[in-house]
Amino acid sequence: MDLVYRNLIDSTVCITIPNEQGTGFFVASGMLLTCRHVVKETAIELIQIIWKENLYTPTKVELHPELDLALLWVNIPNHIYVVLDENFNPFDDCFSYGYPPDNVANNAALCKLEAINQDGTSMGIVSEVIRPGLSGAPLLNKNTGKVCGLICKELKVRLRGSILQGFGGVGIPVQKIFEVYPELKNIESHPQWSREEYEGREQDFIQALHQFNYREEVGIFAQFLGSDAPIGAFLICGEEETGQSWLLNRLWRDEVRASNSGVKYQFKVNKKWTIETIWEKVGGVLGVAPEPNVIAEKMYEYWQNSEPVALVLYPVEKLKRSVLQQLIEELWIPLANYAENVESEVPLLLFLVDTGNGNNSAIEAVSAQPNYNSDCPNIPVVLNLKEQFFDKDINSWTNIYRETIKSLFRQNYFTNNLDRVDDLENRKSISPIQHFKREIKSYNAREDSTPEDVLQRICELCEHDLEESFTSKFAFKLSL
Repeated sequence: MDLVYRNLIDSTVCITIPNEQGTGFFVASGMLLTCRHVVKETAIELIQIIWKENLYTPTKVELHPELDLALLWVNIPNHIYVVLDENFNPFDDCFSYGYPPDNVANNAALCKLEAINQDGTSMGIVSEVIRPGLSGAPLLNKNTGKVCGLICKELKVRLRGSILQGFGGVGIPVQKIFEVYPELKNIESHPQWSREEYEGREQDFIQALHQFNYREEVGIFAQFLGSDAPIGAFLICGEEETGQSWLLNRLWRDEVRASNSGVKYQFKVNKKWTIETIWEKVGGVLGVAPEPNVIAEKMYEYWQNSEPVALVLYPVEKLKRSVLQQLIEELWIPLANYAENVESEVPLLLFLVDTGNGNNSAIEAVSAQPNYNSDCPNIPVVLNLKEQFFDKDINSWTNIYRETIKSLFRQNYFTNNLDRVDDLENRKSISPIQHFKREIKSYNAREDSTPEDVLQRICELCEHDLEESFTSKFAFKLSL
């Protein structure tokens, strides 16, 4: 997401009063702008401001006597705020972000602006997604990267009978806001998150996510890496979508630390492949004859140059049992024998990935050992993934990385869950981390949920794209 949108999102807050909610945004240090009807004449102690999973009560509220505007003061340290700009043109594209109570998944609204009315108090907004809860949300002009107004209400058109459809809304332009709040025009500094700060938060999250679960499998692999001659074959297997690709890349990137170096080859096999097909494909990539002994010599040569070497075949459940057995006997065992008495600090690896998407199981075809034994590097080690994560692992990981999660946890999910709590005192005691744990454990417990679904859900709640943020940076991308 572009930095200008990130900054806008981080400048918005959810404002709740009993049984209702809306949006506000920081326009200066400790000062929020919203719509008058969002807070109404509500007693100040009943107004809740939710920002970055924390609840605050305003110290002061000022309702404009005529316009649908209100200013709130709140003691919140280290926040950023928007840049207000009265310049815009009709039909400019805008981006808005707020907290509608009816939609957990989508807080954003794209729209076009129309001209300001004659008295300058309002402007039209063309969009089908303006809805309750977006009142008070900022309108970011995509041409200037600055906020040119705020949403104050939705408009609907009657289709037939009682059926209504939204077609836009009404906003208040910054030009009018400056007129009634001239002090906002003279604000000089506008602190914004830098790209480095955002990237740092994202990197912290990536590192945290790479510590989630799979501890047993990573421990076995770490034992292998600690041996004098790390030569090993690993069969990664499990039910469909239990994280085979995720674990493979985690081992290669985080344990071998070879995402940007090393010699790596991956081959997507199918049921038509014979052992001759494998020799032909691998030999062709290596630039040698399609013979197992020549291929083994070439891989050994690369390894002797102090580079990690990995050969990956997937999904091996598609191969005939005899083909897998020949691969081990004719390529891997001779290669392991070549390297058996040579000390090295870099690994020589064969990864066989069973994605669980077939009737055959690679475990039945390959004689495998449950733990790495340096005396038997020619025998593959099986890493059999579990079908479901354990609650204790979710609890432990969340507690360890709670600050990283809190910095990215999607605020509107917390808001929508919080609205279910009627008692104000209980609201104040609710931890967003508890909400996060509850959501992940509930998702994990679903009958149709897989470990990969859970990883995806964690990323969604922290506003990260699992595919773009992680898989594209991995050494291996297993497309099925």
